[in-house]
Amino acid sequence: YTLEEFYKARIEYPTWADMLAVKGERNWTNEELAMYMYTTEAPLIYRPMNKMMREATQLSDIDPHWQSYIAILRDGLWGYATYVDVSTFRGVECDAGDALKVGEEGGLPSFT
Repeated sequence: YTLEEFYKARIEYPTWADMLAVKGERNWTNEELAMYMYTTEAPLIYRPMNKMMREATQLSDIDPHWQSYIAILRDGLWGYATYVDVSTFRGVECDAGDALKVGEEGGLPSFT
């Protein structure tokens, strides 16, 4: 499926016309739009997609429309997002460099 077919089949809000307006204003490709959609609150892509992927035990558990979106997102990430090997700390309310030392490991209960 195309990005438009995925969107119209699985996403209700904002409209596809709204997404096309964003794409046009920023002169984006479909891959760039897919990355944008994944990182915003509306349309709601991140949560349902990640839930589906966590619960899937095989590829056939993933809806074909979502498989198409994931492929478009993957192509965008491969084409536009540079990989950098650096330490990253999310959701930490302090200077993580001072609080965490090389070699220390931990896990949040919500991720286990």
